[in-house]
Amino acid sequence: MNFVQIWLSGLINPRRAFAALRSKPAPAWGFWAVLIRFVVTTLTTTLALHLLGRKPFEPSYLTFLPMDKYYAAEMTY
Repeated sequence: MNFVQIWLSGLINPRRAFAALRSKPAPAWGFWAVLIRFVVTTLTTTLALHLLGRKPFEPSYLTFLPMDKYYAAEMTY
């Protein structure tokens, strides 16, 4: 099974997905899983919040980062 097939089977049958992951290279597949997850989150949630002009609920602890640019900076990093 390739990466996408295992990921989709994890939604339907997590036990089968974890069994398939046992034979896969752990560091590389883990890195890609985390990277894809955060890219998708950025493109769906953070981009929408930025385009709607929303401000974060709590002020940023980073004093050099203005509140109106917070989500743009989050997408960049």
